Amino acid sequence: MVLKNRVKEFTENKSITIYKFAKDVGISFNTAYRLANDPAHLPSITVLEAICDYYKVDPNKIVYRVD
Repeated sequence: MVLKNRVKEFTENKSITIYKFAKDVGISFNTAYRLANDPAHLPSITVLEAICDYYKVDPNKIVYRVD
């Protein structure tokens, strides 16, 4: 089982920049940039919770499984 993140897709669908995403969620720009540009890079549990809490989404909107 391989997990990947959907941060780039998520931000593009909401028409927000990676900079705004980082500020909204309270994470570093470097972390947000890496998540957006490397789908194989997974957010830590803390970061995933912050994203889900801020945007009121389930974790499966940010991380998905590739079979």
